[in-house]
Amino acid sequence: MSSKRPPTAEAPKPPTTLHPTTTISPLAVLTGTHSVTLGENTILHPYSIINSTTGPITLGRNCTLAEMSVISASSSNPTTIGDNVTIGPATHITGANIGEGSVIEGRVTIGEGAVLGKFCKITAGEVVHPGEVLADFTVVYGDGKRKLNRTMEGSVEVREARRKGVEGECALARRLIPNAAAKWG
Repeated sequence: MSSKRPPTAEAPKPPTTLHPTTTISPLAVLTGTHSVTLGENTILHPYSIINSTTGPITLGRNCTLAEMSVISASSSNPTTIGDNVTIGPATHITGANIGEGSVIEGRVTIGEGAVLGKFCKITAGEVVHPGEVLADFTVVYGDGKRKLNRTMEGSVEVREARRKGVEGECALARRLIPNAAAKWG
């Protein structure tokens, strides 16, 4: 008897639309049968996963998907992530709509059908429940507490500084992460 494992079928590559400035680590995984669209300067870190097996997935401009994070869609809810969104490590998002400028820290779970408004912040380890709708500028913290970020809400300058910071993060990541986007495009 052979001790070798039998060969496994390779996961399907999804149809993709990639902006020329998208950076995909050689260790990132895109799988599925529905479309995946990645916007300008979007970065997929090593070991990040996008699974479009059950529906389409779209990430806007200047988005970052950190290590060990998983984005998937559901058969009833595509996943749409707005511009300038940062997604921390080991986060799971399924069939959700994330508004522009939002920050999702590490080990966050965002359930199917959830909708986050613009400039939301979900702190580490928190859960946004399936179907939950968060208003613009909502912060989720400390065992599910919610509040509005009045500073972000009331200041165009703060929102513009956030956008510039995200653009800088993406520019740095593009220089540091080897790009294997051609493998997917």
